[in-house]
Amino acid sequence: MKSCSSIFSSIRQRKGVSGAALFLLSASLLSSPSLAADLVPSNYQFGDLRLQYRPPSNNGGEVITKYKIEWDAVTENNDSTSFTPSSDSYGYAEVTNLREEQDIIVSCRSSCTGTFLLSWGGRTTQTPLRVDATADEVETAINYLVQPFNTHPDGSSAIKVSRKANGFAYKWRVSFIGVAGDIGLMKADGDLLVGGGATIRVHEVTAGSSDLYPGAYTNEIQTISVRKRKGFGCESLAGSFALSFEGKVTSQIDVDTSADELKAILEALDTIHSVNVRTDHHTSIGPGDCSSRSWIVTFTNLVHETEQASGDLRELQLYSSSLTNPTVTEVQISENVKGTYPRAFSIIGLVRGLLYKCRVSAYNALGYGVSSSTVSGTPMNQPPAPSHVLLSLPDATLYPESEGTSLKVSWNAADNDGGNTVTGYKIEWYSSLNDLEVQKLTTSSSNGITEVQSIKVSADTSGITGFFTLTFNGETTELIAHDAEADGEESVESKLERLSTVGDVEVTRDLSWASIPNVDFDLTTASNVISRSGGSFIGTLVDVLSSGDTILVGGEVHTVSTVGSTSLTLDAAYSGPSASSIYIHKWSYGYEWTVAFTSHVGEQPLLVANPANNWAGTNPIIEVNREQKGMQPLSGTFRLSHGDESTIAIPFDADELLVKQALEALEDIGEVNVVRHDNNNGYNYFITFLSELGDVQQLTIDDSQLTGPDARARMATLIDGIPPSDYDSAIVPHSSTLMEYKIDNLANGVAYFVRIRGKNAKGYGYAASAPSPMSPIRRPSSPTSVTMLPLSASRIRISWQAPEYNGGASITKYVVQWDTDSSFSSAWVDGFYHERWMEGGMQDGGEMIYCHTFTINPASANIERYGRVLAYNGYKWSAAETSVILDHAAASTPGPVRNFNAFPSSSIGIVLEWDHPAIDDKETCDYAGDGGSAITHYVVEYDSVADFSSPATSVIVSSLDTEFRIGGRDVLSGAESSVLESGGTYYTRIVPFNALGPGVMTSFHSSIGPLVNNAPTAPVVTNAIPASATSVRVDWDTPSLDGGSVIQEYLVEYDVDSNFAKSPRSITVPAASEVHSLQVGSDESDLNVHIIRATVEVTNEVQSIKTAIQGVDEVQKISTTCDDVTAEVQMIVTTAVDTNEEQLVSLVADDIDEIQLLRLEGDSQDEIQSIQVSVQRLNEVQKLGIVISNINTAGNGVESSACMGLNVGDACQDIEDALSGSFTVSFDFDECGGNGGVNYCQLALTEYDADLGIITCSPGFVTDPSSGGNHCVSQPVLHSYSSIEGDAGTLQQVLNNLVDDNGVSFMTSPNMPGKHEAVSVTRQGRIKTKGSCTVDPLGLSPATCLGEYELLYEIAFDAVHTSGDVPPITVVQSDLMIDTASSSYTNIVCPSSHYTLGCEVPVGAALDANHGSFYNGEAGSEAIEYTKGAQPSGFVSLDYECESSVVVLPDSYSMVVSLDGMTATFDDVGFTGNILERKNWCIADN
Repeated sequence: MKSCSSIFSSIRQRKGVSGAALFLLSASLLSSPSLAADLVPSNYQFGDLRLQYRPPSNNGGEVITKYKIEWDAVTENNDSTSFTPSSDSYGYAEVTNLREEQDIIVSCRSSCTGTFLLSWGGRTTQTPLRVDATADEVETAINYLVQPFNTHPDGSSAIKVSRKANGFAYKWRVSFIGVAGDIGLMKADGDLLVGGGATIRVHEVTAGSSDLYPGAYTNEIQTISVRKRKGFGCESLAGSFALSFEGKVTSQIDVDTSADELKAILEALDTIHSVNVRTDHHTSIGPGDCSSRSWIVTFTNLVHETEQASGDLRELQLYSSSLTNPTVTEVQISENVKGTYPRAFSIIGLVRGLLYKCRVSAYNALGYGVSSSTVSGTPMNQPPAPSHVLLSLPDATLYPESEGTSLKVSWNAADNDGGNTVTGYKIEWYSSLNDLEVQKLTTSSSNGITEVQSIKVSADTSGITGFFTLTFNGETTELIAHDAEADGEESVESKLERLSTVGDVEVTRDLSWASIPNVDFDLTTASNVISRSGGSFIGTLVDVLSSGDTILVGGEVHTVSTVGSTSLTLDAAYSGPSASSIYIHKWSYGYEWTVAFTSHVGEQPLLVANPANNWAGTNPIIEVNREQKGMQPLSGTFRLSHGDESTIAIPFDADELLVKQALEALEDIGEVNVVRHDNNNGYNYFITFLSELGDVQQLTIDDSQLTGPDARARMATLIDGIPPSDYDSAIVPHSSTLMEYKIDNLANGVAYFVRIRGKNAKGYGYAASAPSPMSPIRRPSSPTSVTMLPLSASRIRISWQAPEYNGGASITKYVVQWDTDSSFSSAWVDGFYHERWMEGGMQDGGEMIYCHTFTINPASANIERYGRVLAYNGYKWSAAETSVILDHAAASTPGPVRNFNAFPSSSIGIVLEWDHPAIDDKETCDYAGDGGSAITHYVVEYDSVADFSSPATSVIVSSLDTEFRIGGRDVLSGAESSVLESGGTYYTRIVPFNALGPGVMTSFHSSIGPLVNNAPTAPVVTNAIPASATSVRVDWDTPSLDGGSVIQEYLVEYDVDSNFAKSPRSITVPAASEVHSLQVGSDESDLNVHIIRATVEVTNEVQSIKTAIQGVDEVQKISTTCDDVTAEVQMIVTTAVDTNEEQLVSLVADDIDEIQLLRLEGDSQDEIQSIQVSVQRLNEVQKLGIVISNINTAGNGVESSACMGLNVGDACQDIEDALSGSFTVSFDFDECGGNGGVNYCQLALTEYDADLGIITCSPGFVTDPSSGGNHCVSQPVLHSYSSIEGDAGTLQQVLNNLVDDNGVSFMTSPNMPGKHEAVSVTRQGRIKTKGSCTVDPLGLSPATCLGEYELLYEIAFDAVHTSGDVPPITVVQSDLMIDTASSSYTNIVCPSSHYTLGCEVPVGAALDANHGSFYNGEAGSEAIEYTKGAQPSGFVSLDYECESSVVVLPDSYSMVVSLDGMTATFDDVGFTGNILERKNWCIADN
């Protein structure tokens, strides 16, 4: 079945027709001609069908109350003419006339009395209604209120009222059966209710709706009324007033203005085009009968509207008043009927492309009439995006002429065509996407009506104490004192504004007032005496008032000076108008705060007030009322246009999706992205065009249907779209066989993006893009500068440079091939080729030289070898061009050393460093390696001139060495070399030698010098081991270079951080020997500890031979030949007599006493003081609670014995035994901590029961919600009257046995300190309302039962591992309910022997806003937080570092520390005073 929807309202929908929906037709049913209907494709939704029909010309003599709409699709198996309910395509919906329903609810905490008044539409009930008024009495009273709007032609009752018990009072359900539309809320005045914390409120149960066919609408109707307070000369009215609407102000309106005159005044405003006005005046007929003036205004058009139906308008506002006696005369504007926009219906969710038929049937009290003629339509929309879009290179053998300049794109058609044949595709390609078009739609208006609410605290006597809290949109304030100020510190305003959901509010405070019931008074202007004039109260004024009482009289606050039996004296003369037989008000010992939500727009949810800590008094009551309903200033609709097309009428508060859908339904727009942001009184919509590339024509807007003060909408272009680079496109017809296209004339090597959009009669749809861009490419040219170079008899290097042309794509790899065959027969055989991948960072092209060195068998070194290099660009290999030839390989002299470096070691020394010659293709492609013969030695030359002509000094260095020091200073002996001049500048070079002679010389790239002394090189730490619990022993070696001067000392640093970044400390140690050790720690007095070893200075003999020849160098060629060299072996034997040398050391000295001076030094240590801030543990408490209505709680022993002898508040086993079923709950343990970011529950488990690991809860993954037992969902809670919480199956037991996602039981922990179980639960069942069951006297219906029974759970999270703010217990599933088939129910509660038709079915619901429900059918209901857990629990220690200030405790006194270590006591009082004085100084200074 598909669904049906209304643009501005919802309609019910069903699949098929049940038996109860079938009616037998009779001759008295509708006999009108068929309904006129039309079904057309919607321009405004994705594939919807828009239905049009009108009411029949004949309603059959009864009012039409609903229409039935049926539809079905024409398929191969169904021609839809029969509208078969069993068809998969069949669906129907009923458009029903909904009657407004409102509840009048009187609530009392105990027995209450008194009366109340109701008002609506400018009228007030003629006589007060008692607190126990019957349904008929209330019905009569309200019928008077709505009489001007009664639609019944015969004038019969427009209202139907039923009454039910509500605790100690009643509630009345009011059905507006004779007033059409969404009715304004009645107002209730409970000023004269007495006792038990009595309050009254009106609640809308069902919003009325009477628009039954497309195009039907309801005009907004408001009433302007003027009346004077009863008793203040209300028999006459005089004066004038002015109104405003959407920011425009009327001229003065006299109280005697006629309907036509008011119509002219209102239509003179710039914001109102036309209204209809009628009067509902009442003129007094004598004393006590109050006059009133009421004008009923029907809005038909606003000035900027292009069509009728103004919608739900904001109310007219009182601008100014010049009425006589303004303190007791008021102007009220009330909304009688909310206006609506023309109704429109669309059938949505249909299958695109199918032909649907539809018919409509009208219904009245006699049944369904003849159906309309059948209409048909086919839903369609733009085609979806194609699928599997792929880019590839065309086959070069088929298209050789376009190789490197073309791409091929292929795609598949979408799964459906949007309901209309796809005729073609638009293919678009470009190299880069530039700015997309972004346009901004702004709706705005000036301010609307601010929401105003009041919080009233009152009691029966003086002495209210304690605190209360306010909750708004889920957030709760801190504690608010019962007498808190309106603003300032600790005020109601400051506490509310700390909530993130509130924003800015303005709060005022006044005294709270309560009327003195049943006592009438007379007032005289300028007199300070008030006299009693009547009333039903039988006592005297002394019984209700006392000297010093504060009272409210005629709008003035006075203090009572004296009280007599029939009069009282005020502290000052009354200055208001005289009055007779009026009520006065007495201070109710509390306050009333008025809260204006200045930063919120529109109607706001009511604040929720709850008593809190130490709340006490005589019947203290706190209540919240709405004083002024906030109204969104902006309303109505707007349309967007692009080209010749316009969108649906878009609501003023449309979300992003609706605006997106409306735009994408236009033929010229494919895909857009819409983002919405608030802009105070309206919205900003940012529209990004995704399908339309480049500069897009700016949308235009029609805001004529937007309503509100200064309502308007504007379009602006934020970013002008820029066409993509290298953009082009082609239109390709649809093909059923081959969907591909070759894109020609592209730039070689440029990456192109390609996307495709299908087209049908509705325009182009969404685009589908190739997964990634692709470049048209071809084969690269061959690499250049290919050469072969022998490095030895077994190593040959091939080098090359990049191709001149890469074919349009980067070269990804090269292959180097070598062979002894010129045809390269072994080219791709292992051992004859090497692939060189171009790694990240390697350049492709330019002057870069690449190389590869391969190994051959030295025995084949004289064989000719051929080499070549191929390049690959990801598409093809380059052509195999002519190879290079190498005639043979042979050993040679060495290549250069690697990484040659030189630096001064001191002012007379230089250090040279290098690496041995080696072959590394990644390091260099020049000649390298040892030439095939081992390095025999190195020759190092240095000179003071760059051309080494002074002459240079040469030194032969071992082939094993990679370092050589020239000159310098010996770090141990201190001997200094003279081979270099101090401060001189030198040049150096090195040549490697092998058996074949000198290799490639390497010169250091710059001069070395001028030589200067440097810092020593780093010592090497050889050991660091603990020496004790507070010290570490550190050993190190002397540095290899001292930088040119004696090492004087060492700096030893130590830290607890390896990066020496936390708190590094250091010790300076004098240099003493080659090996040092040091002990560091908290005791640093033994620093001068050394291990001294004997050392012998060894001075190497250094000889230098220089030769100088003048004249012309002789060049001689010497050829030497010899037989194979036989190595000469010589043996040298040395002998010596080993004679031990003996030395005698004698110490001679005078005996002189050693005198040592010990000086202790230490770093300044900051004094650290700790302040401990403790937080009292406050356990979280949550509540679940249900009230079961329609139940017998007052058996009399005759009809029933249910709860017999029990009172309100008592538990009743009869009812609880009738309960059956169970419920499961979940507790999301890993959400503990609320918004604080710290899960204190998990922290406690980790500390005390670490083996449990991290607890994870996923209640949504529970295997069976009804049985639970895993994923933090409990096993079923089974109710039993006799069970005690903690027994098997109770809520406490199942919660303490929860297991998480991994099967870990975490709510009960034996290792937890204190209480092991996570929660304690208190359960209570009690009678809420005593009520019996009454048999229907006609014997047609079950008995009506008026009793109510409550079942409550209070869950306390009182263990360490459920500390702080914990998540709510959530009801997962429940089938717990009163079992009407149980023995307890059929024999005791509703005995079938007496109640033969049974009793009405009991129903269960949440007890109130402070309790979560767990009755049958609940899923997702949450326990309500009664007390938020304190978080964190425990204490926080704060450390303060201050200047040290030590106070010494005298030896004769002592200190005693408490067992917990938290307090200390001293027997010297003066000492503790001294400490406090210094401590205070320290903290203040810090």
